[in-house]
Amino acid sequence: MSPQSTSTSQDVATLQTLKPQPHQLMFASLLQWALTLGLLLQSELPTKQAAPKRRLFRRNSSSSTIKKEKKKEEKKKPTKARSETFRLEPTARDSLTFTRTEEGGAMDAPVCVPSGRRMYWDLEAIGVKLDEVVDLAELQHKVELQGKEQGWTWRKQLEEDREKEEAELSARAAKNALPFARNMLLHEPMEALTLLKFEIDFFKSDNSTRHVASMKKVFFSVVRSSNGRVAEIPEWYIPPYAVNYSREKLTRGSVGTAHRGVWVDRKPVHGTKPEQEGDREEQQKSYKVVVKRYFIHADAIELFRQEVEAWFAIKHINILKLFGASHCSRPALLVLEDATNGPLVNYLTLQRQLQAEKRRVKCKRPEEVNLQWSYRNQRHAL
Repeated sequence: MSPQSTSTSQDVATLQTLKPQPHQLMFASLLQWALTLGLLLQSELPTKQAAPKRRLFRRNSSSSTIKKEKKKEEKKKPTKARSETFRLEPTARDSLTFTRTEEGGAMDAPVCVPSGRRMYWDLEAIGVKLDEVVDLAELQHKVELQGKEQGWTWRKQLEEDREKEEAELSARAAKNALPFARNMLLHEPMEALTLLKFEIDFFKSDNSTRHVASMKKVFFSVVRSSNGRVAEIPEWYIPPYAVNYSREKLTRGSVGTAHRGVWVDRKPVHGTKPEQEGDREEQQKSYKVVVKRYFIHADAIELFRQEVEAWFAIKHINILKLFGASHCSRPALLVLEDATNGPLVNYLTLQRQLQAEKRRVKCKRPEEVNLQWSYRNQRHAL
């Protein structure tokens, strides 16, 4: 089998391992669409390498061989492009599903309500990438024969599923107006209130009227049940669902772990929404970050917050930049600039080795050193 075909088969197998939850309608429909395209792409890719043709002469001229190799590379480019474009999606989806690992329990509704917008944006971006796969692989004719309704598109399906999810969440918010906070842990009411207030304050216009009403219902029910309050969202606050990071651990400590990831800053300036859709895209900035996950007690949240505020206020080229944090979530998150030179101890050790090497290079041969000392002794020079 060709390398591209093998790679696509592995990606399809990765997608097949993902199991959406019953309430994740948007994710389920787009995952099914990705699997459909993956199987179509797999059928289009060559499964066997062509056998070399026998030639009359054993040797060819170098110029003709170079031309033929160039033609082969040109033919391979579309195949590589479409397989590599499709390959990006399982990786993106794997990191997306790891952004929150502690699902379940009393926090389900307060967390699902504000995170719907972010999930919609991420799935929409994946759908656009899948459209590129269709164009590169020229699968339009096969896509039309998949038995979908006339005029069906993944974008329309995504919109319908979003409306269904919002309707279900609205019904749950109306039915469970008070019990949300009764079984919460100490840190969970503050986390729920912060998430909801952040979404209402900064992304109200990106949510439907019904969804905003659901968020307000949940917000006030948590306030009444827990006597909690959120005075103001800190400037440095980043909700847990806004960061995508991998499962691979860079470091492991006594209180948490560190992971590499990506953070897209979609927060509007001064809490205002751009007038046009294109303006919002221009404001978005993507950063490669390191996410540190800390397991701290609810009593230490205020101390953690004070340390974050002090670090966030420091702007210096020699100090690692802190993009933000999620102080009241469990685990608490620190979103940091990626230190490209690695840990400080390793960097200093390497610098010491480099300096020692430079000194050895500058040092002259032993016989030259002896000649210098004898000359200095003759001149009685210290």
